[in-house]
Amino acid sequence: MHSYAPGELESELPVEWQSQRHPGMYPQQYTQLVVCEYFDDDYPSKKVDTCTCTYNTSTGDKQTAELRSARFTYRIFEAKTGKQVSRFSLPGTVNSCRAVVYGAAGGTYYRLVLNDELTARLRPLVMARRPG
Repeated sequence: MHSYAPGELESELPVEWQSQRHPGMYPQQYTQLVVCEYFDDDYPSKKVDTCTCTYNTSTGDKQTAELRSARFTYRIFEAKTGKQVSRFSLPGTVNSCRAVVYGAAGGTYYRLVLNDELTARLRPLVMARRPG
């Protein structure tokens, strides 16, 4: 979860891949893979644009915030063994600016990974034939 991104921009995998799709069963019984997303601190982020946000205050002030480039690293583990089965990085391409902000003015936003790009990278692992 990205604290600087609106909820509607959070990475979301296809619903048919989610273990809670099996009602009445414990999700861990169906979980095959665990995907962990990390902000790549080694990536040389730079300013790519500015965001103009309306802050939800009594005055409705408009403020600008910085939009920066970003890259995210994904590590994929086999749930049963904890063994890492893949690792890759994807650049952020989606603007994460909010139209309305609740809280302190100013701040920094980062480009996020497009859901379709993440799904495409994970699809070969999810659809791979499993032994047994």
